[in-house]
Amino acid sequence: MADTKHDYRVKVFFQKVKGFFSKRLDLLFERAQKESFLYKKNWQKVNINAFVKKFASGAKGEISEDGRKIFYQSKHNNLRVVADVAGGYCRLEDTTKRGKERFLDINGNDARNYINSRGKKQGRNNVQFNAATHFKILKRKEM
Repeated sequence: MADTKHDYRVKVFFQKVKGFFSKRLDLLFERAQKESFLYKKNWQKVNINAFVKKFASGAKGEISEDGRKIFYQSKHNNLRVVADVAGGYCRLEDTTKRGKERFLDINGNDARNYINSRGKKQGRNNVQFNAATHFKILKRKEM
């Protein structure tokens, strides 16, 4: 199957092989896996095929220079899907913005604020923000 999930799995495999031969990269992967394990339970799950198709249709994965991320850059707008190699999660990013404001929620909206139960706009704390901007990638059998 030549879809985004397959492309992601192949790139992750090769990066993990590189990590086996590079102590520095291996340590980065180990740390990322531990961190994502701690927080993943609060994250929404996404089918990476549908997610990339929705926000970066037709994009091919590009591995970051440090080997920790895979970027799926949209050709039609400033959005890109950033998949973490070791953590098994992805995020949606607006490349025209900087800082926290560049990360978007699952619908492509600014994730820094939300509407509370009283109908008022309220800022998210760090845990809420990460839960709104990190998406666990479904395994093939879950898709």
